[in-house]
Amino acid sequence: MYMAGYKKKKEGFTLVEVLVYLTILLIASFVAISALSSLRFVLERNRMERALGDTATSILERVVRETRGAESVSTIGVGLLELMYSPTTTRFYQSAGDVMVRTQVGGVTVSEYALDSTRVEISNLTFTAFSTGTTTVVRALFSATVTGVYASTTENFSSAAVLRGSYE
Repeated sequence: MYMAGYKKKKEGFTLVEVLVYLTILLIASFVAISALSSLRFVLERNRMERALGDTATSILERVVRETRGAESVSTIGVGLLELMYSPTTTRFYQSAGDVMVRTQVGGVTVSEYALDSTRVEISNLTFTAFSTGTTTVVRALFSATVTGVYASTTENFSSAAVLRGSYE
């Protein structure tokens, strides 16, 4: 029965309203998930590039510092540089994707360790010496590769240094 003057109260949502709200919620969720996924990719890429840069800087700074302090180059070639300064010998070499440095004093090994990060693999390490009369320059070249969850990146690095005393 329906009585005059009595209005039935409308409670809850209609099916159409619920479907519209769910559609809006799903679209917002997809946008948020997509943004988070993109952010994760960008952060991983940034970590990889930072690892490459830090490793390259560490290797090149050590090679340049040791070269500038050296009196002479005893061995040079693909993957090998041996610098002499009495009574110390410093050898840079490539081993299993790492750049190693070995320091010997009077023929006794004092230290030996890798210069690069465990995430970064070094390849094509090459040392070249240029001599122009009294000046000797040593150039170091290498490729560094870092592999992340989503991709891998390879970059080439190089630097050069003049041996101490060769420019006097």
